[in-house]
Amino acid sequence: YALGNLYDFDPEKDAVAAEGLLPIDRWALARLAQVVAKIRKAYDDYEFHVVYHAALEFCAVDLSAVYFDILKDRLYTAGADSPARRSAQTVVHRILMDLLRLLAPIMSFTCDEAY
Repeated sequence: YALGNLYDFDPEKDAVAAEGLLPIDRWALARLAQVVAKIRKAYDDYEFHVVYHAALEFCAVDLSAVYFDILKDRLYTAGADSPARRSAQTVVHRILMDLLRLLAPIMSFTCDEAY
């Protein structure tokens, strides 16, 4: 889903500054920060089952059931260069890059291919 909606997004020129993000996008980044902290701590503590469960819960609940569901209209109907669509793409790109880095130690080939 994330890769498919970033086909026309160049983070160097299309990214939206943090203060320009919509509230729901800022919420997603806040949740991402919490998950990143939890997963990094789990790696430090060698609790790999916590890494898996935290990533799965974030992807299934926070992203798939909430955030991505809300984004569908904005990504599919807004103009290609609309600020609302670029705000969403900025956050989706950030989430994707962070998840790829976090999951690379346990899903190295998959993450490398997506990166």
